[in-house]
Amino acid sequence: MPKPRAAKLETATARRRLDVRKKPYWTTISPGIALGYRRNEGAGTWSVRVADGGDEWIKRIALADDLEPAGPPHVLTYWQAIDQARALARRQPCAADDESRPVTVSEALTLYEKDLLARGGSPYNARTRAFTWSARS
Repeated sequence: MPKPRAAKLETATARRRLDVRKKPYWTTISPGIALGYRRNEGAGTWSVRVADGGDEWIKRIALADDLEPAGPPHVLTYWQAIDQARALARRQPCAADDESRPVTVSEALTLYEKDLLARGGSPYNARTRAFTWSARS
């Protein structure tokens, strides 16, 4: 799959020209998947944002290679960050190898309900919490 170009993010030199700020610079890398770069005083960070099918989440994935050479999985180049972001975003919920993908609220409530049943508790607690949480949003 072709990798999208983002001249402001592709090299450490270009990234150092960006303003330091709390809000990441985002670029779309696939439908529903965006790669973010947060410019810090020191090394910047890469994040992935997924907004696909009602599930939305953001997760920091690694440091950028601004101050040191790339060394996956902790320090990534722009191109390596794209690959890592796509791989993380495409993992299926509750997959056996899926330890780094954030759990959605729906998944967390389902797991909570299963745990309550296993311990002899009432699943009413899980449904009540789901209703209370959805009423706040």
